[in-house]
Formats: sequence, C-alpha cells, structure tokens
Amino acid sequence: MSDNRILEQDADIVELPGVSLKRVRVIVRDMKQRVDQQLNYLLDGLLDNVADALFEELHGVDEECALTRHFNIMRALKLHAKSYRSEFDLLSERAWAIMVGDETVPMLHEPRGDAEAMINDFDRRTSTHYKVLIKDLTLRLEVLLAGECADIPMSPRIILLNFWQSTSKLNLSYDERMLLLPLFYRFVMDRYGKVLAAANSTMLEHDIKASEL
Repeated sequence: MSDNRILEQDADIVELPGVSLKRVRVIVRDMKQRVDQQLNYLLDGLLDNVADALFEELHGVDEECALTRHFNIMRALKLHAKSYRSEFDLLSERAWAIMVGDETVPMLHEPRGDAEAMINDFDRRTSTHYKVLIKDLTLRLEVLLAGECADIPMSPRIILLNFWQSTSKLNLSYDERMLLLPLFYRFVMDRYGKVLAAANSTMLEHDIKASEL
C-alpha cells in the first residue's frame, strides 16, 4: 500500500494556530507509516505461527473435521494471502482517510452472530488493558485535527473489524474464518501496545501534547 495515496486531497481540517494544514498531513502520514509498519510485522507473525496455533484451536474437535478445517485454512492462506492483506490495507487506508476528512463513507460492516460477540469481547479486553494509552492518543489526535475523533483508525475495534472483513477474501466458511479470530487476537492484538507506541511516539516527536486540548 502506498502511504502517499492517503491525504492527497485537502481535507476538511480546521487549521489551528501553529498547526498548519500541511504540518497536520505530514504528521498523520508519518504516523500512518509507522502504524502500518507495526501492523505488517504483527500480521507476518500471525502467518508464520498460524499452522501450529491452529492445532491448538482444533484440539478436541472431531479429527476428520479438524484436519479438513486445518487444510482449508492453510490452503486459503497460501493461495489468497495476498488478496486478504490487500483488503486489510484498503480498509485501513479508508479508516485513515475518514479520520482526516478525505472520505465520509466507511467500508466496514458490522458482523453478526458469533463473530460479533467475539469481536466485541476482544475489543473490550484490548481497550480496557490499554485504556490510558488509547485515551492519550485520542486526545493528541483531537488536538492535531481540531475536532472529536470517535473512531481512530488504529483503535482495537477498527483493527479487529478490518481483519474480520479482510478474511472474506480467503474463500473460507464462516466457521473457518471464526477460527482465525482468536489467533489474530493472540498474535496481533495481544501485542497491540506496539501499534499504540508507534502512534504516540510520532505525536511526541512532533510535539503534539494532549494538554493543548
């Protein structure tokens, strides 16, 4: 994904004293690049560990069913990993574009059933664990963008929804996609602090302080 595709237009951002529109875009672009770098690293880690982790997830399931699901998932990741990662990048880029006002229509769709319940649970756990860091980042973003940030693109919920929706490109059944959600939580969201650190360090380096709000 090209980091230059986002923020190419003039967004509807109020220019603050001392924070020019050009500077806002430079900071956001820098932050996005660092966040993407961390997410890509974590997603690569998920792919590297998914085979062994799946055996743990499928423990206790009927052997024939477990083998079939394991084979289907590994085959899908081998054949369609590029499409799934491209979709994840596209959804992520749209979330960033919405935050800065370049886009208004989200591409994400709320899941239903077990996926909804699991995503809600993982979102709650991650948001609770990193509550202080998320609040600090949100306040800094509101200072930078001179407005309220309801859904920041690196929020736990947005990342979880991005992943779930991108797995639709793997041509797996609903139940097979559900098996990937706990693995995503384990190998990506359990290391979510790296994503927040990348975003917050960018703000600190550019001297954007939450106390300015």
